[in-house]
Amino acid sequence: MAPFSHVLAITLTVLCIPHLTLVILAHGKDNFAKECPPSSCSEEGPVVRYPFRLDSRPPHCGYDKFVLYCSGNNTALRLPFSGEYNVTSIDYIFSHLSITRYSWTPCPWRNIGILNLTGSPFSDFSYMNVTWLDCPTVLTSISNDVAGPISCLSSQGRFTYVAITDTPIWNVPANCTKTNTSHAYYGWGPWGFQEFDARPQALLYWEDYDVINCSEENGHHCESNLETRKSICSVKDSHWGLIAGISSGVLSILLLGGFTFHIIHQSNKKRNIHRKVEHFLRRYRVMNPTRYTYDDL
Repeated sequence: MAPFSHVLAITLTVLCIPHLTLVILAHGKDNFAKECPPSSCSEEGPVVRYPFRLDSRPPHCGYDKFVLYCSGNNTALRLPFSGEYNVTSIDYIFSHLSITRYSWTPCPWRNIGILNLTGSPFSDFSYMNVTWLDCPTVLTSISNDVAGPISCLSSQGRFTYVAITDTPIWNVPANCTKTNTSHAYYGWGPWGFQEFDARPQALLYWEDYDVINCSEENGHHCESNLETRKSICSVKDSHWGLIAGISSGVLSILLLGGFTFHIIHQSNKKRNIHRKVEHFLRRYRVMNPTRYTYDDL
């Protein structure tokens, strides 16, 4: 049987492991919160936090391909094959961001379908084909699958509309001529096909494979742990420092109790040994009486 001190040491070590793990996680979270707080380029701009980071923040504050930067008061994103875009909003719950471009403002429909996402961590949900319609008059009644007239593409006496290519033929006026077909990203916005002219923004999606089950919709959020250098899924507003403090207190009590118990055990052990020695000496004296010589008598 192992000595009691060895058993006690093993027990305390096992008890320490969860505490040390919690302390490491809490320390990593505290450091991350201090070094990588949410930031923005302006009061009106989107909040930038993990997995994104501004280029002025340390590299561990976000993924390498999720780096944003400030262009004046605008939050900017550079796509490898499409250039610079302004980020107008970031939705961390549904993992998508809206982007636009100054050049889109005068005539956003000229830029439809030119977004190249190669080499970026983003994707469009899907895309659809659209057909351009040249009409001699303004359409008084159009379906939800048709948008226009597009003033920047129209000319005197000619009015340009855009329609989803698979729009039923009866929804396309007979006096309109199809002029061209191109790709349009479905992610140009959840606000409706007809409203893109007034709100020219593209919608991009991302997915964090390290924490694929971390749903902010359920009160969690994704962040990086500086000790482990990995993404973690945390509960919002969790008091890790308080939890670690309570854990330290409980562990201290356990260690003090274990040490006290060890001292008492050792004291009792010595007392028992001393008692056994005295008992042995008494029995020895009885069994081995003192022998006297003739001269002693």
